[in-house]
Amino acid sequence: MDWLGKVADNHSEYIKYVHKMGSTTHAEDLVQEMYLRLVRYKDSIRFNDNGTVPKSYIYRILFNIFKDYQKSSSKFLFHNIDYFNHLETEQESTIREEAYERVMQKMFREMDELDNDDKYAYNKELFNLYANTAMSMRCISDVTTISLSSIFNTIKQCRIHLSEELREDIEDFNNGEYELIK
Repeated sequence: MDWLGKVADNHSEYIKYVHKMGSTTHAEDLVQEMYLRLVRYKDSIRFNDNGTVPKSYIYRILFNIFKDYQKSSSKFLFHNIDYFNHLETEQESTIREEAYERVMQKMFREMDELDNDDKYAYNKELFNLYANTAMSMRCISDVTTISLSSIFNTIKQCRIHLSEELREDIEDFNNGEYELIK
């Protein structure tokens, strides 16, 4: 797949393109999805005479992935894991601090649930590695020898799970409705 290496040579350019469309926090993930789609549909790609993928084709894929992401993000409230780790207490209110602790405890419980019997045993570790380091999914794949598509899907499912489980509590916390957080 030498053609894929040629595509990857312009990786930072694709990241910038996704940033310009408006996604700054998920740009790397969207570009990774573009690589997966290129590999998945390689038989239908019309390569240039020199064996490269036309940039217009790549940008169209990125645009479509971004639009799909926008549609799905309206259904789910996505937060970067740093958001949960850095919820700041703006007041010295013990009620607020207790609510903050309850949200954090629930987040850690939910993260423990990422490794349930019906899921891979490495979900929590993989999600923590991605969320708490500057490693890209491709780098994690190289280090762990887990396939890139498996890493992408695992992290995506972990995000969805945490987002669904913590959405109401985060909204209650942000709205100052601390008594609703259980």
